Amino acid sequence: MSHGKKHLKGAVVEVTCKAGDKKIVSYGTTKINGKFSITVEGFEYRKYGAKACKAKLHNAPKDSKCRIPTNLHWGIKGANLKVKSKNNYEVVLYAKPFAYGSKTPYAEYKNLKPTPAPYYYKSPPPPSPTYVYKSPPPPTPTYVYKSPPPPAYYYKSPPPPTKSPPPHYYYESPPPPSLKPTPV
Repeated sequence: MSHGKKHLKGAVVEVTCKAGDKKIVSYGTTKINGKFSITVEGFEYRKYGAKACKAKLHNAPKDSKCRIPTNLHWGIKGANLKVKSKNNYEVVLYAKPFAYGSKTPYAEYKNLKPTPAPYYYKSPPPPSPTYVYKSPPPPTPTYVYKSPPPPAYYYKSPPPPTKSPPPHYYYESPPPPSLKPTPV
């Protein structure tokens, strides 16, 4: 990457969205901050989504020394767009920055030396924790089967006798005395 990055105002960016068999192509121009905003008319986002769209460099600004397109972040081949925000009315997609290069470096950058890599302090590893003896867990008790207690016994006496009606009484009279003596 170069040390001198300047935003290019006036660079033309192309956005192509595939909607089934047809392609919808829209163009936009970068602002002073290098950003662009393009409305893609007729593209059904809900049907095709962000994956159907790509953005790429189209033309460098006319008055710029940086006219050589680079493939930084797929600027030449076309970068996939990602959703930045969306609501019921609009969907905002974005791509990473693209870049144009120049054949010769700018005069202001000719004598620049590369900046040294930043120094990262490496702290020593933390001390290891002090050892604490942990006794083994007590043995698990052996399992002894305990049968459930027998069900409680309740004595049920028979119901008291019901009074039955007195039996019918039939009188049987003795035979009448016989008048004849019985032979013995």
